[in-house]
Amino acid sequence: MLSRLAALTGQPGDAADMEYFLSSPKALKKTPYLLLTKAYANEPSVEGYSEAVLLFEYRVSIGATRVFATSDPSGRRNLFAAPAERATLAARAVRTLLQSGAHIVHIAYHKGDLELPSESLSETEQVAVAFGDPSPDAALRRSQRMAGKRDWSLVEQIIPSYLPIEPTFDETIARLGHLTRRNLRYYRRRTEKEIGCVFVPEVQIGLDDFLAFSRACTYAVPDEIAAWRYRALSLIETPFLCGVHDSSGRWLSMIGGRRSRTVTEIDWQMNLDGLEKYSLTTVARACMIEHEASLGSTRLYLEGGTPHSITNQFVRETVVELTAKRRSLYTHLLTRFAPRVFPPDNYVGQILRDASYSWHLW
Repeated sequence: MLSRLAALTGQPGDAADMEYFLSSPKALKKTPYLLLTKAYANEPSVEGYSEAVLLFEYRVSIGATRVFATSDPSGRRNLFAAPAERATLAARAVRTLLQSGAHIVHIAYHKGDLELPSESLSETEQVAVAFGDPSPDAALRRSQRMAGKRDWSLVEQIIPSYLPIEPTFDETIARLGHLTRRNLRYYRRRTEKEIGCVFVPEVQIGLDDFLAFSRACTYAVPDEIAAWRYRALSLIETPFLCGVHDSSGRWLSMIGGRRSRTVTEIDWQMNLDGLEKYSLTTVARACMIEHEASLGSTRLYLEGGTPHSITNQFVRETVVELTAKRRSLYTHLLTRFAPRVFPPDNYVGQILRDASYSWHLW
């Protein structure tokens, strides 16, 4: 159903392979919730629904936390609505959860490419109206003695989203900086010459050998995560596992991910430790870009981003992040002990720890 809703709201492919994401070790530590909007009469819908928001409630050893957040930093897999309605839907979802007992709610959504009329309300104004306030300033003027006080904040971030793939490798990298183009060509030629690297578009490997390779890689992940990466390929509609090996057949790098129509998404990459001089990340990606171009792909996403300079020429898109919290002793304690409750890379935890964050009273 969610895939059909995504197509209905102009987000085809964004809800693909949800079973894969819900099966990850990180996702299994949280409880998923799907909030649906009932469609009006004669409104386009899927099984009677027109919009959806997918959130997760954090759990700790003692149980549920009543802290809800979306899971995809890019915003593409979190909220499904027409671009002009996304801010309003996010605000309605936040309001519903807080009224139902939630203490903190965080929703990130993709703003969309639609150019709205100049007289349209801004994202912040839409959220304020949905919360029942004509403007954020009006919320700030509310009585401090009001029961059920809540705070909310909205931030827009421009992120590097994807690399456009052209019909050929040379056309694709032509948009990249000179040094990046040079490195993509140089390191591939070097590994081909010195250790005989070969690109394999469809890697055939057993679980035991896959785990052994994972353990030998730089920044090796726990076996639990590596095993999930291997087994979860069967949950993906159109998965890929490609790699690079040397002339002896020793694996140097592997890349796993998903394809949907003409969109390719890299979920993870593993590189053999001790061969940093060959820049295996660059080599494998150079091979993969060439391969994806030959398949007719048009976009290449890197799940979770990358510090690689290739992102300098990624298409930029806007992600809107709406956070709201109840003014309660529980929320105060969560804020105070955020470093112990939330991992360092958890965005909700980062927001709670940031004393400079700007909040509106609701």
